Amino acid sequence: ARESPANYPERVVLALIAGLRTELDRQIEHCEQTAAALEAGDPIGHFYASQIREYVDHLREWASEAPSTARSEVDKDGAGNVLAQFESLRERIGSFEFSKKTGPRLGKSTDPAVIAARDAARERLRLVKERLFRDRLRKHFGSFSVDEWLSGLRTTAPYVSTIVEIVLAFREAYAARKRRLDALDFSDLERLAFDLLRSKDNPQEPSEVARSLHRRFAHVLVDEFQDINPIQQAIIRLVSRESDPDQANNLFVVGDVKQSIYRFRLAEPTIFTERLHRFRSSKTEDAAVALQSNFRSRPEILEAVNVLFRRFMREGAGDVVYDEEAELRPGRDVDPDVGPASSRSQRPVEVHLLERSWGHLAGQEDDEAVERGVADLRNPSRWAPIEREAFLIGSRIREWVSAGEFIVAGEPLRYRHVAVLLRAAKINAERMAAMLISMGIPAYTNAGGSLFGALETRDVLAGLQVLDNPQQDIPLAAVLRSGIFGGPLSEDDLVQIRYQDRDIPFHQAVREYVDREGDDDVGDRLRAILGRMNRYREEARRRPLAEVLWSIYERQGYLAYVSGLPNGPQRRANLLKLHELARKFGTFRRQGLHRFLRFVETLEEKNQDIAAAPAIGESDDVVRIMSIHQAKGLEFPVVFLAGLGTKFNLGDRSGSMIFERNAGIALRVVDTDRMIEYPSAAHQRAADEIERTAREEELRILYVAMTRAREKLVLVGSRNNVTKCHGAAPSTGG
Repeated sequence: ARESPANYPERVVLALIAGLRTELDRQIEHCEQTAAALEAGDPIGHFYASQIREYVDHLREWASEAPSTARSEVDKDGAGNVLAQFESLRERIGSFEFSKKTGPRLGKSTDPAVIAARDAARERLRLVKERLFRDRLRKHFGSFSVDEWLSGLRTTAPYVSTIVEIVLAFREAYAARKRRLDALDFSDLERLAFDLLRSKDNPQEPSEVARSLHRRFAHVLVDEFQDINPIQQAIIRLVSRESDPDQANNLFVVGDVKQSIYRFRLAEPTIFTERLHRFRSSKTEDAAVALQSNFRSRPEILEAVNVLFRRFMREGAGDVVYDEEAELRPGRDVDPDVGPASSRSQRPVEVHLLERSWGHLAGQEDDEAVERGVADLRNPSRWAPIEREAFLIGSRIREWVSAGEFIVAGEPLRYRHVAVLLRAAKINAERMAAMLISMGIPAYTNAGGSLFGALETRDVLAGLQVLDNPQQDIPLAAVLRSGIFGGPLSEDDLVQIRYQDRDIPFHQAVREYVDREGDDDVGDRLRAILGRMNRYREEARRRPLAEVLWSIYERQGYLAYVSGLPNGPQRRANLLKLHELARKFGTFRRQGLHRFLRFVETLEEKNQDIAAAPAIGESDDVVRIMSIHQAKGLEFPVVFLAGLGTKFNLGDRSGSMIFERNAGIALRVVDTDRMIEYPSAAHQRAADEIERTAREEELRILYVAMTRAREKLVLVGSRNNVTKCHGAAPSTGG
């Protein structure tokens, strides 16, 4: 928005048009493969294949007429002519309709296999019509005319400029405040280092400081080069002699762009790929060396990785092309009589597809079980998909460990040889661990769980709240129900107390019940609980909080009580961690029960919860559960990759205002006269870029996960209507 505001709308629309040819080429390839697959199957699929091939003919025609947006072509023909060509093509795409011919009818006596083939072919045609043509082609490129695109951009351009001005003003004010405080953040360190290394006269040339480094270091070696961002690239270039054309280059970098999975940290994988392409085509001494030998995984696992990513990482499908120089080659000697391949029932690679929906109970979960992180083993229909996957994983682990036939490093398979990798570990790790533990399999995770969200922690905090202020109804009810200060009251008991007088606060009702009905069993228990609360309240005024908390644990037997509950070791560890937090808080100058509770409340308000305590250590004989990002750089004899049926998180592409590093700031258009809101061309382009880069990142994350396994790799995922997956033999997960 800050450069050439006059032709800003045209530039954005031209950038959007550039994606049309790519989309057409991808659809042509996909539809041809789909049609060929139908023609190779049951003859009934030929009718649906013919309709898809008719669509391919139109795609080819549109691709031949798609205007070029190359700078040379735009300069020669003029932006107006290019936009006019696109408008003509857009109208034809928008008016296209598939043939209305219906498929052949089948009688009641038709072979069920033929009916299944017909249904599968019809489903493929439906996906082509709806997902490819309607959603990806007509919706993206045929919904608005060029004039409407340009008008929307002219409407939003002033607001984009204002946003830029606000950001610049904030940046200056923020920088000034940091200077007054003599403070720096990490971005400042990068920026200041860059300013120190570049010449003030010519930013592309090194400064005297940089030249002194050229003389000092014979070589500059950089690992994980695929994960750097543009300013880090500039710093590395200036530190090395690559920035001085009069000297021999001394920069040596190592990286694998297929393992670039830190885009959320602003890593830019195209920096690596551009360097690689430049070195491969260079006529200088610069060289690109492919390191393809893999000394970690069995050949069967490497072949599975190669088969999968040759198809996914191909020309036109992203920045990475999985060609002969990218594929993995076995570098380790493998004894065929050792490991999972030694048994026919234990192949080095397994794929399990589970049904996500279980009839009328699909999606219904036991709220209490979910809250406590424990699945109800008696009712599998209430399990979440990740819990069904966890049960399958646990079943396989128990089978291998008990059989003793799976040999790893000269010994039978142990729990510590197994890792479960998850894309969304923060959400699913706790459920996965809870299921494995309930099956008698020790499991460790530091990725999931919340200390303040755990039921036992909430009960103790409720007790502390009541000690701080007894006139708090909800914490008091929680204390009475939990039994932390004595025998727990039932729901019926609480109702009986409440029923005495429904017009007064609950804490007052408790006091009056003790006074009025003090001779019954409920009154006796209430009197005992209130007496203990008063004693602990007095202690809290005279003793450190950590000592009072430990006294509650010890006298009331609460640690022993929670240890006997399901997942007891985890609950005990959480309470010990809460005690340690209180002990550390006691070292602050301003301490005490009230301030500790305010401290916890502040953490929760700022969404800065503390992770739950690990019940066992990572070095113990346990199954490790972690995120794929945590597993990067590690290896495990057996890897389960779970949660593969989860949809990608593409939330960054929504919202009235979005940002993408190449597309820039993008706003939706608000038409107040017609009371509507719709995406501008800039918003559409930014959303497309966000989706593209997100999908490419997810593909690289899958590659990292699959290449962690040494002896065995098991892929597990859930989806709806799993029996309709081509060639799928679904697992039940139980």
